[in-house]
Order: sequence, then structure tokens, then C-alpha cells
Amino acid sequence: MSAEESTIAQTQTSENSDSPPKKKTGEILKETLRTKSLEPVPQENYECPICLNLLKDPVLTKCGHRYCKNCLEEWRMKKNTKCPLDDMTLSVEDIFPDNFTKREIEQIRKSFPDQFEPPAVVLFECRFSTISCEFKTTEPEEMDRHMESAHKEHLEMLLSSYLKTQYQAWEPLEKTKNGEKEAYLRQQSTTRDLVNAMYERIVILEQLTREQAIKIDKLQSMETRKHGTLVWKIEDFKKKIEIMQSNPNMMFYSTEAFTSPDGYRFCARINLSNKMRDCLSLHVHLMRSENDYHLSWPFIGRIRISMIHTKDSSLTQTDCIMSKPEILAFHRPCESEISPRGFGFTEYAVISDIIKRGFIENDCLIIKIQMNIV
Repeated sequence: MSAEESTIAQTQTSENSDSPPKKKTGEILKETLRTKSLEPVPQENYECPICLNLLKDPVLTKCGHRYCKNCLEEWRMKKNTKCPLDDMTLSVEDIFPDNFTKREIEQIRKSFPDQFEPPAVVLFECRFSTISCEFKTTEPEEMDRHMESAHKEHLEMLLSSYLKTQYQAWEPLEKTKNGEKEAYLRQQSTTRDLVNAMYERIVILEQLTREQAIKIDKLQSMETRKHGTLVWKIEDFKKKIEIMQSNPNMMFYSTEAFTSPDGYRFCARINLSNKMRDCLSLHVHLMRSENDYHLSWPFIGRIRISMIHTKDSSLTQTDCIMSKPEILAFHRPCESEISPRGFGFTEYAVISDIIKRGFIENDCLIIKIQMNIV
């Protein structure tokens, strides 16, 4: 609905109500200028098409439209960078302060101060105001932030209110026309309501804390895996070796990683060498992802593979591989989630040497893979 349609709809609604219709600022301005025998000014010259109120800190676009400065900034942030009236693309350089219109509005305000009522302010109170929380605001978003950040203060208020009620329970019961029984029941009801409210709030906070902890762990894990580095902790290493020795076709895969947030997706794989059953094979596989359509194929870059020695970094084994466009392992995976072809080493390390040289700690082998685009 356009600004003009919105004004018409609001005017019709006011006419159908029992109470006298409240005129908009633009209508008041137009009527005031007419009654004072001044030169009539078109309403749209002083009315913001976004908020439909009198222009505040007016700005002028290159396409000739006027808006409140804050209204246009919020529109560009939340909606798009186009003019609301004619869809012309606007950059910061296309928006100018309209000081002439600002001076005209200020002069009109000074000439007819009684004609302009301040906008009604809606005040939001905290839901814990009944237990002494004094936070108030006119912004719903600010109230949401308060409710999210003031858990500790609200719990302390609940506890303080509960303890205060408990102390009152030991005071002489208030005399009423129905005797002490009514006063006792009223005090018990108040205590029960406070305990229930506090219990429900604690349950909600505990659930929220658990959910946030899970999200934080997930975000931290994703953050480390989206910058071209994969740290693979192969736990239960000896058990995995026994499984692969009993089943030569058995393979173990790492979790996924990305060269960048919008980059190539890849993972690592270990299995026993077909030629040397006491030797570990290590390969890296490209994986299909939603980023593939805008990436350059085949993959061109440098792959750095390290077997980490946790006690002595000088003993860490590091190998580098340069991609080759003719090798299918570097081409875009299309048929399956994981490319069936990998690149790496069919005979990466002898298992007995890995154990003897101290690469295994707490039955865990750490492999670090870094993929850099060149």
C-alpha cells in the first residue's frame, strides 16, 4: 500500500468511529496554512512517505523525493537500497540533507505551536515490574534485550520477594472479618504463586542455557572448520587399526571442513595400504556442497598434511601436495556426496613407527590438513 493509500484508509477509519477523528500532521499543516491566509503548500512536500508524519531531519534523494533521515536509513537497512516511491537505486552519495525544507517546517512550528501535538509514546514495562524491576522503554527491541540479559537480576528479585513473603508468614496474622483463616490462606497463596513463578523461570533459564551451550559449541566447531584447516583427532586408534586389519575394505572418514565459509568442502580418509598391510594410507577427498556452482574447477591449490607430535613439535611430520588439474580427484564431485577419488598417500606411515615415535597419546592420533587456494 502506498503512502497516499495509507492516509486515505486511516481517514476512512476515523470517519466511521464515534470519537472525533484525529487529524494527521500533514492535514493539520494544510488546514492551518489555509485558515491563516498563507500560501497553501502541498501536503506531500512536508509529509514523509514512509512514516506519514511531518518530516524530521528531512533529506532529499537524487530522484527528488523527501523522507525523514531515520526513516530512509532504516528502509535501506531493512528493505533494500531502492527509493520507496520509484524503485530507483540509491547510494549514500545520492541522499542530501534538505535544509531548506527543514527551515520551512521549523518556521511553521514556531508560528503555530498549538497545532502540532507530540506523538503518543508507548511505554513498555518489564514483566517483572511487580517484583520491583523498574526497567521501562519505548522500544520493543530494547525490552527484548533486557529480558535476555537480566536473568540474574530477575532471579535475585524473585528470591528476595520469596524470602520477604516467608518472613511475613511468621508475623502475626492479619485480623479480618472472617478471622485469621482468611489471612493465612492469602499468605499461603502468595507464597505458592511466587515459588511457582520462580520455578518456572528457572526451568526456562536452564533450558535456554543448554540450548545456547549447544549452539555455541556448534558455532565454534564450524568456525574452526571453515578456514581451510581440518584437525582430525582419530580416537580409539588401536581399535580402529584392529578393525581395518580384520576387514581390509574398512575405511574411516573425518568430519567435513571448508577452505573458506563459501569455499571448497573436503574431508580426510584413512585405511590400510593394499600393498603393505602394516602401513597406513591417508587421502583427502573433495565433497559436494552448495558452493560448487560459483567455484573454479578443477581445484587449484596447495595441501599441507601434518601428523602432529603432541609432546615435541619438532617431530611433527609434514608433507605438502600441489594440485594437478589432470587428476580427477581435484575435479568437481557430481555423482556422490564424497568424490570417489582422493589425493594423498597410499603408504603414509608405518603403524608400528607411529606408535614407537610417540605420535599416539591417550590412544589418539592427530592429523592436521590445511588446504590453501593459489
